[in-house]
Amino acid sequence: LSKMATREEVLRDVSRVFCEFLEVAVHQILFIRAVYPAELFERKRKYNVPVRQSRHKELNDYIANAVVDVKKWMDRGVVEKVVVSIESSQTRQQIERFVFEVEVDLLG
Repeated sequence: LSKMATREEVLRDVSRVFCEFLEVAVHQILFIRAVYPAELFERKRKYNVPVRQSRHKELNDYIANAVVDVKKWMDRGVVEKVVVSIESSQTRQQIERFVFEVEVDLLG
């Protein structure tokens, strides 16, 4: 018989899976919205779905580090949403944004 997971264990597991998804989603958004040239991306499979991932080490590190920061906050249960904002390189004005709302309601 397995014991019931603690609130902290559940938060860690949920945040790990969400952040893995988030990292894939950010790469996919950057590719689909043509924020960077298509040649910068390679085809991968995640969750048995074809996706695109950047080949640019610095960009990959930047995304990975941002996701690590999100995970730290998620592990504490304080994230309500994560926003990916695409801005004009000339005006810095927001062109588009993607909002990932997070709600973890652990009763008890």
